[in-house]
Amino acid sequence: QKRAAQRPIKLKIEKEEKQMAAIDQRLTEIDERMADSSLYESGKEELEALILERAKLTSEKEECEERW
Repeated sequence: QKRAAQRPIKLKIEKEEKQMAAIDQRLTEIDERMADSSLYESGKEELEALILERAKLTSEKEECEERW
């Protein structure tokens, strides 16, 4: 019974961990792209989109960490 009661909690924790891992992976991709100097020379729209996406993902990650 104790295991059955803990199961939903464990599943929720696993879900949050998977979501945080996915966010971390995307943040790494964004950071790598933003490290490319050519982005700053010609890709203003892309740069703005990456900055906005990074801010959104950072916020989502913080929310996940709070729930976790």
